[in-house]
Amino acid sequence: PGTYIEDLTIDKPINLIGVADGSGQKPVIKGTGETNEGTNSVNVKLVAGSSGSVIDGLKFEAREGEQVKQWIKGTNEITYYSIMLKDAIENVRITNSTFVTDIDEPLNYHAVAIQDEVSSENTLIKDCTFDGGYYVTVQGKYNTNGLKVETSTITNAKSGINIMGGSNITVNDTYIKVIAQASANDTYAVRVGSSYPTTNAKITGGTFIVDKNGIEPAGGTYHSAIITATKAAGNLSITGATIEGEVVNLSTAILDASGNYWGTDEGPFNTSFKGTGPIVIKNWLDRNGNEVDLVSGAQKVPAPGSTGVSPNAEVKIVFPSEVQMDTTKEIAITTNGSKLSGVSAVLQEDKKTVIVTHPSFAYGTQYTVNVPGGTFKATLGEDANVQVLAEQPTSWSFTTAARPLPPPPPEEPTPPGAEEPLP
Repeated sequence: PGTYIEDLTIDKPINLIGVADGSGQKPVIKGTGETNEGTNSVNVKLVAGSSGSVIDGLKFEAREGEQVKQWIKGTNEITYYSIMLKDAIENVRITNSTFVTDIDEPLNYHAVAIQDEVSSENTLIKDCTFDGGYYVTVQGKYNTNGLKVETSTITNAKSGINIMGGSNITVNDTYIKVIAQASANDTYAVRVGSSYPTTNAKITGGTFIVDKNGIEPAGGTYHSAIITATKAAGNLSITGATIEGEVVNLSTAILDASGNYWGTDEGPFNTSFKGTGPIVIKNWLDRNGNEVDLVSGAQKVPAPGSTGVSPNAEVKIVFPSEVQMDTTKEIAITTNGSKLSGVSAVLQEDKKTVIVTHPSFAYGTQYTVNVPGGTFKATLGEDANVQVLAEQPTSWSFTTAARPLPPPPPEEPTPPGAEEPLP
């Protein structure tokens, strides 16, 4: 291992493999910082003929003022790329590599770790670590198809993954934490479809966190965990992830955001949702990974599993947000498999509380409240574009108090003089 300062152009399939030293240090690759791609600078450029190349076990450095020159709008618009897929190549693998920059002002020094310039197919980025103030960390420009980012980590960048156009994008089990830089500049963990048609994007697992850095975005600007932009289409989903930041859908396609942990056990109700595109949340995860939906996560009275319940106890469901109720669905109370008659459910004026009226319960009996799937939904988002559903049936049970014992019989009166001792 050592440090290599050189700009490389790869025009045939190669295996660029680094071997770590005894302390685990990888070989370091740095570019010259000289312009070699228009006004920009590229460290490793893969061009036509390089399909199937493998880059593994290397450390790419992008140092402010050394490789990365100051970016000045209209005067010196230079961006530094550690790796660029310049032409329409296929099956490039970038694995087990580290990308580091010491930039702390990404708006003044533009660096991109990996750039697909046009029409790559099936690029794999796996087990890579990216740290520092990259302007964008991984970017697909014109027509990125089949890109897969897996088990990688991105920290301290302005933005994480940006797919401007393409198809069949997947991000699996990847940790991304980004930091907003200015009110007029977007910041995001993942953004797809920002400039050109982008069909099908699937995010599974991982963590997506936005540090807003005390900055309020200007109108039309977003500091968000996930952005599906105007050109996104097809099947769009994020599931099994931890999301700590707002979610934005600017497209007309449905974004399925089911099965995620939203940073608290309250689910998505404290999350900011923006855009007018439809977002569907069928369920979410609590901090222990348990699946929860709108009804199963609501407060229930009497509490599930409670005992000693009064025969005249109030039965109700209290939601964390206003809900809509499908009155064609029947909420039932059963005991021993038989439904009670005289049961009805009414959504109260606060739109959060449902009172279930019932006849008096019998003593010492277990009752079960059954809520059919699809009875309730909640609408969130600044444009009411988020539907929180409860498609699965939910039930809970409680047991009434035992019948009170009858009062003891009154004591027999003592006969007169009986209390006096005999002589």
